[in-house]
Amino acid sequence: MNQPYFLLFIQLLLTVTLSLAQKNCVQIYNELGPGVKLTLHCQSADDDLGWHTISAGQIYGFSFGERIIGKTLFWCRFQWNGLCRYFDVYKSGRDRCLYCSDKCYCYWYIRPNGPYWHYKLPFGWNETRFDWNPDPCK
Repeated sequence: MNQPYFLLFIQLLLTVTLSLAQKNCVQIYNELGPGVKLTLHCQSADDDLGWHTISAGQIYGFSFGERIIGKTLFWCRFQWNGLCRYFDVYKSGRDRCLYCSDKCYCYWYIRPNGPYWHYKLPFGWNETRFDWNPDPCK
């Protein structure tokens, strides 16, 4: 094998191996208010994480690796007080939700007016509000 092609192959192999070993994580906080329970169902094209119910102030979290082919996408359906909303809680290219020293640095705060992404930056934390996706329950 030609040496430049061999080195390119080794570099590609290392990149794929490292990306597969890298874990992403998502943590979802119920900030809907005192006494409001949040029922959620998260899934991707490959994984169905099932239904979970968390009380106000509680957390539900999961971790996963990136897909080798295609983009990783996890979405969740959220239900509370007769309302149903859904949102993409992880999208390749938009989110960077890595584990560092067994700590998750990607949090979603679920509030009535939308999901808030709370993420770590080198100089502190940032928070961004997103709009809900169209209602899937109709």
